[in-house]
Amino acid sequence: MPIGEIGEVFDGPHATPKSTKTATSGPVFLGISSIENGRLDLAKSAHLSEEDFAQWTRRVTPRARDVVFSYETRIGEAAIVPAGLRCCLGRRLALIRPNTQLVDPQFLLFAYLGPEFQEEIRQRTVHGSTVDRIMLKEFPEFPLRLPPLEEQRGIAATLGALDDKIDSNRRLQHLSQELLRATVNAELQASFPDDMKLGDLCFLVKDKVAPEQMSAEDAYIGLEHMPRGSIALDSWDSAEDVGSQKAAFEQNDVLFGKLRPYFRKVGIAPLDGVCSTDILVLRPYETIDLALVATVASSQELIDSVSASATGTRMPRASWKDLSEWPVPALTLGQREGLSERCNPLIERMNQLTDENQKLAALRDALLPELLSGRIRVPEAAEVVSSA
Repeated sequence: MPIGEIGEVFDGPHATPKSTKTATSGPVFLGISSIENGRLDLAKSAHLSEEDFAQWTRRVTPRARDVVFSYETRIGEAAIVPAGLRCCLGRRLALIRPNTQLVDPQFLLFAYLGPEFQEEIRQRTVHGSTVDRIMLKEFPEFPLRLPPLEEQRGIAATLGALDDKIDSNRRLQHLSQELLRATVNAELQASFPDDMKLGDLCFLVKDKVAPEQMSAEDAYIGLEHMPRGSIALDSWDSAEDVGSQKAAFEQNDVLFGKLRPYFRKVGIAPLDGVCSTDILVLRPYETIDLALVATVASSQELIDSVSASATGTRMPRASWKDLSEWPVPALTLGQREGLSERCNPLIERMNQLTDENQKLAALRDALLPELLSGRIRVPEAAEVVSSA
Protein backbone atom coordinates (compact mmCIF):
# COMPACT_ATOMS: atom_id res chain seq x y z
CA MET A 1 0.00 0.00 0.00
CA PRO A 2 1.44 3.47 -0.85
CA ILE A 3 2.66 5.55 2.07
CA GLY A 4 0.30 8.34 1.08
CA GLU A 5 -2.72 6.06 1.68
CA ILE A 6 -1.78 5.19 5.25
CA GLY A 7 -0.76 8.65 6.46
CA GLU A 8 0.02 12.28 5.67
CA VAL A 9 3.54 13.41 4.82
CA PHE A 10 4.85 16.78 6.04
CA ASP A 11 8.12 18.52 5.23
CA GLY A 12 10.01 20.60 7.78
CA PRO A 13 11.52 24.11 7.42
CA HIS A 14 14.60 24.44 5.26
CA ALA A 15 16.68 26.46 7.71
CA THR A 16 18.16 26.35 11.21
CA PRO A 17 17.19 28.94 13.85
CA LYS A 18 19.98 30.96 15.45
CA SER A 19 18.76 30.15 18.96
CA THR A 20 19.96 26.52 18.60
CA LYS A 21 23.50 27.79 19.17
CA THR A 22 22.72 29.27 22.58
CA ALA A 23 19.56 27.66 24.00
CA THR A 24 20.21 25.00 26.64
CA SER A 25 16.57 24.23 27.42
CA GLY A 26 13.12 24.60 25.94
CA PRO A 27 11.58 22.94 22.87
CA VAL A 28 13.76 20.40 21.08
CA PHE A 29 15.10 21.07 17.59
CA LEU A 30 15.33 17.77 15.74
CA GLY A 31 18.24 17.54 13.31
CA ILE A 32 19.49 14.66 11.23
CA SER A 33 21.93 13.73 14.01
CA SER A 34 18.93 13.34 16.37
CA ILE A 35 17.88 10.14 14.56
CA GLU A 36 20.02 7.05 14.89
CA ASN A 37 19.22 3.36 14.58
CA GLY A 38 15.47 3.91 14.70
CA ARG A 39 15.49 6.11 17.78
CA LEU A 40 15.44 9.78 18.72
CA ASP A 41 18.57 10.57 20.69
CA LEU A 42 17.71 13.79 22.49
CA ALA A 43 21.25 14.02 23.83
CA LYS A 44 22.30 14.73 20.25
CA SER A 45 19.56 17.32 19.71
CA ALA A 46 19.62 21.08 20.16
CA HIS A 47 17.07 23.36 21.81
CA LEU A 48 15.52 26.54 20.49
CA SER A 49 13.72 29.57 21.84
CA GLU A 50 9.94 29.77 22.18
CA GLU A 51 9.90 32.51 19.56
CA ASP A 52 11.74 30.36 17.04
CA PHE A 53 9.62 27.33 17.98
CA ALA A 54 6.45 29.21 17.00
CA GLN A 55 7.98 30.05 13.63
CA TRP A 56 9.45 26.59 12.97
CA THR A 57 6.11 24.85 13.65
CA ARG A 58 3.98 26.95 11.31
CA ARG A 59 4.01 24.20 8.71
CA VAL A 60 3.65 21.26 11.09
CA THR A 61 4.07 20.52 14.81
CA PRO A 62 5.26 16.96 15.43
CA ARG A 63 2.89 14.90 17.55
CA ALA A 64 3.30 11.75 19.60
CA ARG A 65 3.52 8.66 17.37
CA ASP A 66 4.45 10.60 14.24
CA VAL A 67 7.31 8.94 12.36
CA VAL A 68 10.16 11.35 11.63
CA PHE A 69 12.58 10.53 8.83
CA SER A 70 15.56 11.99 6.99
CA TYR A 71 15.24 12.60 3.26
CA GLU A 72 18.78 13.90 2.71
CA THR A 73 22.28 12.72 3.70
CA ARG A 74 21.35 10.12 6.35
CA ILE A 75 18.76 8.51 4.13
CA GLY A 76 16.91 5.55 5.61
CA GLU A 77 16.96 6.80 9.19
CA ALA A 78 13.62 7.18 10.99
CA ALA A 79 12.27 7.39 14.55
CA ILE A 80 8.96 7.76 16.35
CA VAL A 81 8.06 10.88 18.33
CA PRO A 82 7.47 10.00 22.00
CA ALA A 83 4.57 11.34 24.04
CA GLY A 84 5.19 14.64 25.78
CA LEU A 85 8.01 15.84 23.54
CA ARG A 86 7.73 19.46 22.34
CA CYS A 87 9.81 19.53 19.22
CA CYS A 88 10.08 20.85 15.68
CA LEU A 89 11.57 19.49 12.49
CA GLY A 90 14.94 20.69 11.31
CA ARG A 91 16.44 20.78 7.84
CA ARG A 92 16.32 17.59 5.79
CA LEU A 93 13.65 16.06 8.02
CA ALA A 94 10.03 15.21 7.30
CA LEU A 95 7.37 13.17 9.08
CA ILE A 96 4.58 10.70 8.42
CA ARG A 97 1.39 11.16 10.44
CA PRO A 98 -0.09 7.64 10.32
CA ASN A 99 -3.77 6.78 10.04
CA THR A 100 -4.03 4.55 13.10
CA GLN A 101 -7.09 2.80 11.69
CA LEU A 102 -4.83 1.31 9.02
CA VAL A 103 -1.37 1.12 10.51
CA ASP A 104 0.18 0.83 13.96
CA PRO A 105 2.71 3.71 14.29
CA GLN A 106 5.35 1.53 15.95
CA PHE A 107 4.94 -1.10 13.24
CA LEU A 108 5.24 1.65 10.61
CA LEU A 109 8.61 2.58 12.07
CA PHE A 110 9.85 -1.02 12.05
CA ALA A 111 8.56 -1.53 8.50
CA TYR A 112 10.32 1.68 7.40
CA LEU A 113 13.58 0.33 8.83
CA GLY A 114 13.05 -3.13 7.35
CA PRO A 115 15.11 -4.38 4.39
CA GLU A 116 12.24 -4.31 1.90
CA PHE A 117 11.41 -0.63 2.38
CA GLN A 118 15.09 0.28 2.72
CA GLU A 119 15.67 -1.30 -0.70
CA GLU A 120 12.80 0.81 -2.07
CA ILE A 121 14.53 3.89 -0.66
CA ARG A 122 17.87 2.86 -2.19
CA GLN A 123 16.32 2.38 -5.62
CA ARG A 124 14.65 5.80 -5.52
CA THR A 125 17.60 7.73 -4.07
CA VAL A 126 18.78 10.66 -6.17
CA HIS A 127 22.57 10.96 -6.04
CA GLY A 128 23.59 14.61 -6.10
CA SER A 129 26.99 16.25 -6.35
CA THR A 130 26.97 17.15 -2.65
CA VAL A 131 24.23 15.07 -0.94
CA ASP A 132 21.96 12.14 -1.70
CA ARG A 133 18.21 12.61 -1.30
CA ILE A 134 14.82 11.08 -1.83
CA MET A 135 12.22 13.22 -3.57
CA LEU A 136 9.48 14.12 -1.10
CA LYS A 137 6.95 14.72 -3.86
CA GLU A 138 7.38 11.06 -4.85
CA PHE A 139 7.59 9.69 -1.32
CA PRO A 140 3.80 9.19 -0.81
CA GLU A 141 3.94 6.74 -3.74
CA PHE A 142 6.51 4.47 -2.03
CA PRO A 143 4.86 1.07 -1.38
CA LEU A 144 4.86 -0.53 2.08
CA ARG A 145 3.72 -4.08 2.85
CA LEU A 146 1.03 -4.12 5.57
CA PRO A 147 -0.18 -7.25 7.36
CA PRO A 148 -3.50 -7.14 9.30
CA LEU A 149 -3.58 -4.55 12.08
CA GLU A 150 -3.51 -7.09 14.91
CA GLU A 151 -0.44 -8.74 13.44
CA GLN A 152 1.18 -5.33 13.09
CA ARG A 153 0.62 -4.72 16.79
CA GLY A 154 2.09 -8.10 17.71
CA ILE A 155 5.24 -7.45 15.69
CA ALA A 156 5.57 -3.95 17.14
CA ALA A 157 5.18 -5.24 20.72
CA THR A 158 7.76 -7.99 20.21
CA LEU A 159 10.45 -5.76 18.71
CA GLY A 160 9.50 -2.93 21.05
CA ALA A 161 10.37 -5.14 24.03
CA LEU A 162 14.00 -5.15 22.84
CA ASP A 163 13.93 -1.37 22.47
CA ASP A 164 12.58 -1.13 26.03
CA LYS A 165 15.56 -3.14 27.29
CA ILE A 166 17.92 -0.84 25.41
CA ASP A 167 16.22 2.20 26.96
CA SER A 168 16.52 0.66 30.43
CA ASN A 169 20.25 0.11 29.92
CA ARG A 170 20.69 3.71 28.78
CA ARG A 171 19.00 4.94 31.94
CA LEU A 172 21.41 2.81 33.97
CA GLN A 173 24.30 4.31 32.02
CA HIS A 174 23.04 7.79 32.81
CA LEU A 175 22.83 6.99 36.52
CA SER A 176 26.35 5.52 36.46
CA GLN A 177 27.87 8.60 34.85
CA GLU A 178 26.02 10.97 37.19
CA LEU A 179 27.37 9.03 40.17
CA LEU A 180 30.85 9.11 38.65
CA ARG A 181 30.71 12.88 38.15
CA ALA A 182 29.37 13.47 41.66
CA THR A 183 32.12 11.31 43.16
CA VAL A 184 34.92 13.10 41.29
CA ASN A 185 33.53 16.59 41.92
CA ALA A 186 33.13 15.93 45.64
CA GLU A 187 36.81 14.94 45.83
CA LEU A 188 37.90 17.99 43.85
CA GLN A 189 35.93 20.37 46.04
CA ALA A 190 37.62 18.99 49.14
CA SER A 191 41.10 19.33 47.67
CA PHE A 192 43.86 21.92 47.46
CA PRO A 193 43.73 25.01 45.20
CA ASP A 194 44.27 24.72 41.46
CA ASP A 195 47.91 23.61 41.48
CA MET A 196 47.68 21.25 38.51
CA LYS A 197 46.62 21.51 34.89
CA LEU A 198 44.65 19.05 32.77
CA GLY A 199 47.79 18.58 30.67
CA ASP A 200 49.53 17.15 33.76
CA LEU A 201 47.01 14.32 33.82
CA CYS A 202 46.67 13.42 30.14
CA PHE A 203 48.29 13.96 26.74
CA LEU A 204 47.04 14.45 23.19
CA VAL A 205 47.26 11.32 21.04
CA LYS A 206 48.37 12.25 17.52
CA ASP A 207 48.26 8.84 15.84
CA LYS A 208 46.60 8.98 12.40
CA VAL A 209 45.23 6.20 10.20
CA ALA A 210 45.00 6.34 6.40
CA PRO A 211 41.81 5.07 4.67
CA GLU A 212 43.61 2.08 3.15
CA GLN A 213 44.60 0.94 6.64
CA MET A 214 40.97 0.69 7.82
CA SER A 215 38.63 -2.26 7.45
CA ALA A 216 34.98 -3.14 8.03
CA GLU A 217 35.92 -4.49 11.47
CA ASP A 218 37.24 -1.13 12.64
CA ALA A 219 34.87 1.12 14.60
CA TYR A 220 34.45 4.72 13.46
CA ILE A 221 33.17 7.45 15.78
CA GLY A 222 32.20 10.82 14.34
CA LEU A 223 30.77 13.85 16.09
CA GLU A 224 27.33 12.62 15.01
CA HIS A 225 27.79 9.57 17.24
CA MET A 226 28.58 11.60 20.35
CA PRO A 227 25.68 12.73 22.55
CA ARG A 228 25.75 16.15 24.16
CA GLY A 229 26.69 16.19 27.81
CA SER A 230 27.11 12.43 28.14
CA ILE A 231 30.42 10.69 28.75
CA ALA A 232 28.84 7.34 27.83
CA LEU A 233 29.37 6.60 24.11
CA ASP A 234 27.26 3.74 22.78
CA SER A 235 27.09 4.14 19.02
CA TRP A 236 29.53 4.00 16.11
CA ASP A 237 29.75 2.88 12.50
CA SER A 238 32.07 0.67 10.53
CA ALA A 239 35.16 2.39 9.13
CA GLU A 240 34.78 0.43 5.89
CA ASP A 241 33.56 3.38 3.81
CA VAL A 242 35.68 6.08 5.46
CA GLY A 243 37.47 7.99 2.72
CA SER A 244 39.92 10.25 4.56
CA GLN A 245 42.57 10.14 7.26
CA LYS A 246 41.26 9.65 10.79
CA ALA A 247 42.61 9.74 14.34
CA ALA A 248 43.26 6.49 16.16
CA PHE A 249 42.00 5.88 19.69
CA GLU A 250 41.99 3.08 22.25
CA GLN A 251 39.39 1.88 24.71
CA ASN A 252 39.16 4.25 27.70
CA ASP A 253 40.68 7.19 25.87
CA VAL A 254 38.68 10.39 26.36
CA LEU A 255 37.27 11.78 23.10
CA PHE A 256 36.72 15.55 23.01
CA GLY A 257 34.72 17.11 20.17
CA LYS A 258 36.73 20.21 19.29
CA LEU A 259 34.38 21.46 16.55
CA ARG A 260 31.75 23.71 18.11
CA PRO A 261 32.90 22.73 21.61
CA TYR A 262 29.83 24.36 23.17
CA PHE A 263 27.92 21.21 22.15
CA ARG A 264 29.83 19.50 24.98
CA LYS A 265 30.55 16.29 23.12
CA VAL A 266 33.01 14.53 25.41
CA GLY A 267 33.01 10.81 26.17
CA ILE A 268 34.97 7.73 27.19
CA ALA A 269 35.75 5.41 24.28
CA PRO A 270 34.14 2.00 24.93
CA LEU A 271 36.41 0.24 22.38
CA ASP A 272 39.40 0.73 20.07
CA GLY A 273 38.81 2.46 16.75
CA VAL A 274 39.25 5.57 14.64
CA CYS A 275 37.49 8.91 14.89
CA SER A 276 36.98 12.18 13.07
CA THR A 277 39.94 14.55 13.15
CA ASP A 278 37.51 17.07 14.66
CA ILE A 279 37.77 14.96 17.82
CA LEU A 280 40.76 15.31 20.14
CA VAL A 281 41.96 12.00 21.60
CA LEU A 282 43.08 12.44 25.22
CA ARG A 283 44.88 9.62 27.03
CA PRO A 284 45.56 9.72 30.78
CA TYR A 285 49.18 9.23 31.75
CA GLU A 286 47.94 6.92 34.51
CA THR A 287 44.86 4.68 34.23
CA ILE A 288 43.82 5.70 37.74
CA ASP A 289 43.04 9.19 36.37
CA LEU A 290 40.50 8.17 33.70
CA ALA A 291 37.42 9.27 35.66
CA LEU A 292 39.16 12.47 36.75
CA VAL A 293 40.18 13.41 33.19
CA ALA A 294 36.74 12.58 31.75
CA THR A 295 34.92 14.58 34.42
CA VAL A 296 37.14 17.65 34.16
CA ALA A 297 37.21 17.62 30.33
CA SER A 298 33.40 17.40 30.17
CA SER A 299 32.72 20.00 32.87
CA GLN A 300 30.56 22.93 31.84
CA GLU A 301 33.13 25.38 33.20
CA LEU A 302 35.88 24.04 30.95
CA ILE A 303 33.51 23.86 27.96
CA ASP A 304 32.50 27.51 28.44
CA SER A 305 36.13 28.58 28.68
CA VAL A 306 37.44 26.76 25.59
CA SER A 307 34.34 27.79 23.62
CA ALA A 308 35.11 31.45 24.36
CA SER A 309 38.66 31.05 23.09
CA ALA A 310 37.86 28.76 20.14
CA THR A 311 39.11 29.93 16.74
CA GLY A 312 36.85 30.29 13.71
CA THR A 313 33.66 32.32 13.41
CA ARG A 314 31.27 29.93 11.67
CA MET A 315 32.97 26.67 12.64
CA PRO A 316 34.81 27.38 15.91
CA ARG A 317 37.33 24.79 17.08
CA ALA A 318 38.85 24.31 20.50
CA SER A 319 42.59 23.75 20.85
CA TRP A 320 44.57 21.25 22.88
CA LYS A 321 46.66 24.17 24.17
CA ASP A 322 43.63 25.71 25.88
CA LEU A 323 42.46 22.35 27.18
CA SER A 324 45.86 21.41 28.56
CA GLU A 325 46.12 24.70 30.47
CA TRP A 326 42.82 24.21 32.33
CA PRO A 327 43.49 24.31 36.11
CA VAL A 328 42.69 21.24 38.20
CA PRO A 329 42.81 21.00 42.01
CA ALA A 330 45.82 19.02 43.14
CA LEU A 331 44.99 15.53 44.43
CA THR A 332 47.31 13.29 46.39
CA LEU A 333 48.21 9.88 45.01
CA GLY A 334 46.00 8.33 47.65
CA GLN A 335 43.04 10.47 46.59
CA ARG A 336 43.55 9.55 42.93
CA GLU A 337 43.80 5.86 43.74
CA GLY A 338 40.65 6.12 45.84
CA LEU A 339 38.80 7.76 42.98
CA SER A 340 39.94 5.00 40.65
CA GLU A 341 38.70 2.29 43.01
CA ARG A 342 35.27 3.95 43.23
CA CYS A 343 34.88 5.19 39.67
CA ASN A 344 36.54 2.65 37.37
CA PRO A 345 33.88 0.01 38.18
CA LEU A 346 31.27 2.56 37.06
CA ILE A 347 33.12 3.02 33.75
CA GLU A 348 33.33 -0.75 33.32
CA ARG A 349 29.60 -0.98 33.97
CA MET A 350 28.87 1.67 31.33
CA ASN A 351 30.99 -0.26 28.82
CA GLN A 352 29.18 -3.50 29.70
CA LEU A 353 25.81 -1.85 29.13
CA THR A 354 27.03 -0.51 25.79
CA ASP A 355 28.07 -4.04 24.77
CA GLU A 356 24.72 -5.44 25.88
CA ASN A 357 22.84 -2.79 23.90
CA GLN A 358 24.85 -3.61 20.79
CA LYS A 359 23.79 -7.25 21.10
CA LEU A 360 20.13 -6.36 21.75
CA ALA A 361 20.09 -4.08 18.71
CA ALA A 362 21.66 -6.82 16.58
CA LEU A 363 18.96 -9.27 17.72
CA ARG A 364 16.21 -6.74 16.94
CA ASP A 365 17.67 -6.11 13.48
CA ALA A 366 17.92 -9.86 12.82
CA LEU A 367 14.29 -10.52 13.86
CA LEU A 368 12.88 -7.55 11.97
CA PRO A 369 13.07 -8.94 8.39
CA GLU A 370 12.01 -12.40 9.56
CA LEU A 371 8.85 -11.05 11.18
CA LEU A 372 8.01 -8.69 8.32
CA SER A 373 8.36 -11.47 5.77
CA GLY A 374 6.37 -13.99 7.85
CA ARG A 375 9.27 -16.46 7.97
CA ILE A 376 9.00 -16.35 11.76
CA ARG A 377 5.77 -15.83 13.69
CA VAL A 378 5.25 -13.47 16.61
CA PRO A 379 5.03 -16.20 19.33
CA GLU A 380 8.38 -17.66 18.22
CA ALA A 381 10.03 -14.25 18.17
CA ALA A 382 8.55 -13.35 21.57
CA GLU A 383 10.17 -16.46 23.05
CA VAL A 384 13.56 -15.43 21.68
CA VAL A 385 13.14 -11.89 23.02
CA SER A 386 12.12 -13.06 26.49
CA SER A 387 15.38 -14.99 26.84
CA ALA A 388 17.57 -12.10 25.63
